[in-house]
Amino acid sequence: MSGPYTLRFSSTPGVPGNIDDVRLVEAAVPEPAACGLAAGLGLLGLAGWRRWRRP
Repeated sequence: MSGPYTLRFSSTPGVPGNIDDVRLVEAAVPEPAACGLAAGLGLLGLAGWRRWRRP
């Protein structure tokens, strides 16, 4: 496995402070280019919407 990891803890419901299971899970992280594209399109859409809404 390679990449960012996440620790997940789970416990029995109703039993405070009791950890039954600990898992190390590989987390999926979106590509930086895809995040940048999504953020850019969202900001352009917001700017266009604000300009369209102004009287």
